[in-house]
Amino acid sequence: MPISAKNFNGLLYDATPQDIANFNAVLMYLQQSQLGVSILTELLSRHVHVDFYSSVFHGAKYNPNAQKPPLPQLNTFESEDHPNTIYWNSSDADGVYGNLPGNLGGGSPIGINTAALTFLHEAAHATDPDYVAHDADGFKKKYPPYGANALETYAIGKELLADVELGEVQRLNHSGAT
Repeated sequence: MPISAKNFNGLLYDATPQDIANFNAVLMYLQQSQLGVSILTELLSRHVHVDFYSSVFHGAKYNPNAQKPPLPQLNTFESEDHPNTIYWNSSDADGVYGNLPGNLGGGSPIGINTAALTFLHEAAHATDPDYVAHDADGFKKKYPPYGANALETYAIGKELLADVELGEVQRLNHSGAT
């Protein structure tokens, strides 16, 4: 049975009718990937919430705690604080850039990852079975091959598998570079 926004009944915050339409399109798209189906199913079993942000917000974040993500560009008055929540803009895609030496990113633009892949990346955080251990690692250590901390290495690894299944541009590190 296909997963739709109706399956997230009671788990969606600040969603406009357009957000719901976008979310349904994202869910349909992600279900073309076996990994997408697996992560979405796990997301529902964990009762993860989705808080939609307006177009003034760029980026996304999974927050296991009852507080706003610590990103300076957030409009913190837009919604209440919710635990176990993905904060996401349903119409925000991510640019993918070529790598500069040292796997630093910041090169020329080479493509765009859809808002669906941005959502899947955050959903991977929300369903990471080792989230607490990965979070405790903080930013102390960078892991190959993506040059990111443990949290991002896990999520980028899942995102890359879906990129391949869905034919999207692969970003090989957290800065959006490939």
